Amino acid sequence: MHDCLYSTEWGLPDESVDRRVLRANRILRQAMLDSGASSFRAWLVYRGVQIGGAATWKDHDPADVSDDLQAMLEATERWYRADKAPANY
Repeated sequence: MHDCLYSTEWGLPDESVDRRVLRANRILRQAMLDSGASSFRAWLVYRGVQIGGAATWKDHDPADVSDDLQAMLEATERWYRADKAPANY
């Protein structure tokens, strides 16, 4: 989720870049805690993306990413339908 938020630069209309980055980083930290990571590990990763994430945020084109996300969505829908189809054994 964090990488998706970063790569698409997702945010609310007229929301600052700083706010978008902060949200993505906080979601990552909370997801780590929710999945059982220690508080220290979640904090360490959170600080890492705060420090190193700016370069990643600036070094891509969200328009390129949106095509990849659409392809992933379409593939996921196909896999979901295939998983629900009766087996032909």
